[in-house]
This record gives sequence, C-alpha cells and structure tokens, in this order.
Amino acid sequence: MKNKILILIPLFLLYGIKVPEKSVFTAPGKARAIKTADIDHDGDDDIILGHYLNSDNIGFTVILNDSLNFIVADSIIYYASNISFAIAKLNGNEEFDLVSSHACGKSSCISVIPDFYTEPINIIDYPIVQPCENLAIGDINHDGYNDILFASNSITNHWGIIYNNWAGGFLPPVYFNCTWQPLDFDCGYLNEDSLLDVIIPGSEIDIFFNSDTGFILYNTGPGSFSLEITDIDNDGDNDIVGIMGFVLYGIVIYENYSNDSIVGHEYIMVPFQIGPFKLCDLNNDSLPDFLAVDYPAFYILMNDGNLNFTGPDIYNLPINEGGAPACADFNLDGYMDIAIIQDDWANEISVLVIYYNDGTGHFTQDPPVGIGNPATGEKTITVSCFPNPFEDELQIEMCLTEKSVVSFEIYNTGGKKLHRSEKHLYGPGTQQVILTASQTGIVQPGLYFLTVDIDGKDFKTIKMLRK
Repeated sequence: MKNKILILIPLFLLYGIKVPEKSVFTAPGKARAIKTADIDHDGDDDIILGHYLNSDNIGFTVILNDSLNFIVADSIIYYASNISFAIAKLNGNEEFDLVSSHACGKSSCISVIPDFYTEPINIIDYPIVQPCENLAIGDINHDGYNDILFASNSITNHWGIIYNNWAGGFLPPVYFNCTWQPLDFDCGYLNEDSLLDVIIPGSEIDIFFNSDTGFILYNTGPGSFSLEITDIDNDGDNDIVGIMGFVLYGIVIYENYSNDSIVGHEYIMVPFQIGPFKLCDLNNDSLPDFLAVDYPAFYILMNDGNLNFTGPDIYNLPINEGGAPACADFNLDGYMDIAIIQDDWANEISVLVIYYNDGTGHFTQDPPVGIGNPATGEKTITVSCFPNPFEDELQIEMCLTEKSVVSFEIYNTGGKKLHRSEKHLYGPGTQQVILTASQTGIVQPGLYFLTVDIDGKDFKTIKMLRK
C-alpha cells in the first residue's frame, strides 16, 4: 500500500479541510454511507465511504485515521451506487473485504472486493435474481466463515444468503420470501442457540429464527422502516430497536423475553425527523444510546436504562443537508466518538465531520486526547488550540494534572520543522500559551501541524489552518 499512498498524495491536497471549522474534512462527492474499521491495522479505526453514482465513478473512498489527521488515501472506481455496503473478513485472512451490489450485464450481482486495501482491486461478481437494497454479514450456518445476506424489494419481496463455502469461496444464493416489502435488514442473536437470526422490517417485522432444520418465520408488529439488533436494556439478551413515522417520528423497542418471545412497547415520540441512525454506548454505561441525523444537525438521546431515552442533545452540522452517522473511538481514549458524512451535492463534494467525546457523553470538534484511565474516571490531560483557522495569533490551552515539562513543534505538510519552542515547566491546572505567526515561521496560508511534547513524550498532534 505504500506505493498507493505516494500516488494518491494529490488527493489529500485536493480533499483536505474544506471549511474553517475544526475536525471538518472533504471527500469526493455523493458520499451517502459510512463504515469504520481498522483497515491498516495500526490500532485506530479508519473510515470507508460509499458513494452514490458520481461523475468520477468513485464507488468507495478510504480515509485513514493518522493520529487524528484524516487523510483520503484511496478511491475505488466502481460503476454503481453504494448506499448499502458492508466491510468484513470473508476469506480467512486478517484483511478486510468490501461487499456491495450492482447491475452486471442484464442481471444483478453481489460484488466482493477481496483485501481491497492491500491488494489490486479485483471485483468478483455473484449473480442474484434482482437488485438488492440492503446487505448484512454474518456466520449464518455457524461454520466459522462469514456469509453474505441481502434483501430486495425491486420486483418480489425476498431476502437471500450467499453462503461462504470456505475462506471466500461462495455458493449460489438461497432465497426466502418476505411477508412485507423489506425496508431494512439486520442479523443477530435473539435466542440462546448460538445461531444468527434475521429481522426484516416492513408493515410488520418478519423475524426469521435460525435453527438446525432451517428458518422459522415469526411476525411481530407494529412495523418499522429501519432497525438494529442490540441489548438495549443490558439484561443479557438482544432486543430490536426500530424507528417509525412520517409526520411524527418515534422509536419503538421490541423487548426480548427469551424463549423466542419478543414484545413491542409503545412508541417513544421524538421532536425531530429521524433519518439514518446508530445505537452506540456514548457515555460508557453499557447502555446503547440513540444517535440520529436530521439536517442541519444530529441528535443524541441518552438511554436511561428503563426502556426510555432522555434528551435530545443537539449538535449542528456544517451544511444544510442530511447525513449518515458512525461511531468509533477515533482517538483511543476509551470513549465512542461520532463521524457524520454529508453530501454537499451543490458543490459536488462530501463533507466529513468528526465530533469527539469529552468522556461524559458530550461532544466537541476539538479532540480531547488525554492521559488517564477512562474506566476509573481519572482526570485527563487535555490540550487544544484556537481559533482554528487562525490569522496572526494562536492560543494553546492545556489542562494539566501535575507539574509538567511542555514544548511545541510546528511542521508544514511536507514534514519540514518550522518552529520548536523551549521546554518550559508548567504547574497543574489550566495553562495558556500564545503564539504568533511570526514566532512560529508560519508565513503562508495553509495547513500546518502542531506537535505537543509533555514530559519528553509526543502527546498530541493538532492540525491547524492559517487563513
């Protein structure tokens, strides 16, 4: 992949920071879906975007998380819409594979791109009878290999499985009829038999309980147009959480009482339109919280543990468009952060915004990278700089837990060191340092990097933009 990175450096220059806000980046246009995974195996999660058909025929964009500097490292040409795609390990090695769907000739296909980050792009097509709108991955037959699941409402309402025969060799698809038009798709463990079950929302919810003799269909209602399987009440078994509404929107919880008994509760009405959503534990209390996008903001409802939510907390987004959310611990501080991708169709670009968790379930665009133990609540060291972008003066603010020796270095995008401060001993508490452009050697407008050294260790790198 080193050769790829060298070739694609101009993409980083083109798709760098777009707007004068912290933690806001741009990528190729019409990105409508987002996934996270540590695809370069460096310990932190990276971002993969799926694009609707755009003028450059870019199907996917790989964005590497490089010490909080998100860099467009690769774009994959793929002549199809990739609003629904999956990332998984399918062929028995440690590299990730991409799964999507597209029209292949006069047919439709599920496509697999093995080892998409480390190997030359090789698209392998598996024909299906009609286009699919939803994908999922899971080891359905419990043989140790992930299978591909898909659902379609294009002509007939059905879903299917492409079984992984062995390490990435796939069998012809097997089809199952749905009671309703499938609007979403998920799989997970809903009972204690160690077999993945399948749920498909529509006017009601089809639950296909997996068994050694095949799938057993069970219907429950009312319906939902999107859902996830998760243990929403932290009682040891997975429940189903869905969203519904047209004018009024709400969350519906189907609680799992074991013995294949799943019961729906009353809607929890919300004061916003629910678009794409995710369930993530955002305050480390082992309860999945609710994250949803409704332009021009995203909303967080905190799970109170009683099959109810409090909030919402509202965070503005850079552009007045919808978006797709993802959760991951991008800065490795033990707390889930939030990534939102928005399609700025008017300017033919996509906008990626990162919000970092401050450790309490509140979010900021300035990453609070710290030293401490999040599990015990130990106070952390934090460093931030503002304004960013800046013109002539930059203020660095540090919150130190004890006396510390601190120094700063500033680099340009070519890696040239422009400034190194003298080491200085600071006391505990909040400390402020003001740097001017003339002091730091930052002469031209552009992107620069501030490296903070605390007690002889590289503590944090902050990306700065001079106007």
